[in-house]
Amino acid sequence: MRVGSSVAQFARPPVLTALSALALAEYTQGRFVLGVGTGPLDWNKQWHGLEVTKPVARMREYIECLRTLWTATTTQPVSYSSEFIQVKDYVRFIPAAYDQVPIYLGGVNRHMIQLAGSHADRLILGGINTPKYITEVVHPNLQRGLQRAGRKRQDVELCMLKICAVNNDAMAARALARHAVAFTATLVYYDIVLDPMGFTEAARAIRAAMRRHDIPGMLSAVTDEMVAALTIAGRSYWIPGSEAPMLSKKCNAFLRLLQKKGFKEARVTRVRLDNLSTSTPLASNKSLRCLRAHRGQRGAPLHS
Repeated sequence: MRVGSSVAQFARPPVLTALSALALAEYTQGRFVLGVGTGPLDWNKQWHGLEVTKPVARMREYIECLRTLWTATTTQPVSYSSEFIQVKDYVRFIPAAYDQVPIYLGGVNRHMIQLAGSHADRLILGGINTPKYITEVVHPNLQRGLQRAGRKRQDVELCMLKICAVNNDAMAARALARHAVAFTATLVYYDIVLDPMGFTEAARAIRAAMRRHDIPGMLSAVTDEMVAALTIAGRSYWIPGSEAPMLSKKCNAFLRLLQKKGFKEARVTRVRLDNLSTSTPLASNKSLRCLRAHRGQRGAPLHS
């Protein structure tokens, strides 16, 4: 089992992120993975006082700086200097238990996906995604980044988030999924997914409602078509011979589609069954955690 962040914003100073990642790697005995992302530009400016004009270039420096910092020892300081990030004579006070931590880069748009291909160990796709987006945007741009760095396809693992909701009442499950769609659609960088699906006007209505602090208005602006296209929501049922209950046929169809789209080892691991539960878990080539959990007590913690 891997434990990680999905994702930590690059508003955090790189030294603090590097130290936190190594501490968590030691605590988890090497199972920690560091997921990093830009976060919405407005969040960076308004909440963290960070003006980001070139997010891809800054993220490239951030990743390079982290890997440089992890090479420091108690006797050998390191420095990093580029356009946006400068660290001088950083030194470890005690030896690190691990030398490096895998970097998972959250990417939605073309250039960030390319950066994952050239610089990251993994690419994490955001919670709103479609087969069309994976085929037409993700794979071509990941390949461009790989080629630019002289890397092979197997050098970067594809991971993704998927909005999921399970309830004994299918309508209630879809209502839960509607909340996650409403929030995620407020982020303008998901237009690359929403616009080709014909959801441009719905996204505008959701964002307008958010500016009014009108949560009911946001939810009502999410169409049934958006829920159907962007989420896995419905009742659970038991598949004979399986080890876990799974969402209806849509989950199996989605799983087969992922396998065709490059997630060749994707599989459903476990499913959390609460009367009301919703999540946006991680899927990867090694395990599609789109429906994690165990049967049992309501509110029990997730396991994978």
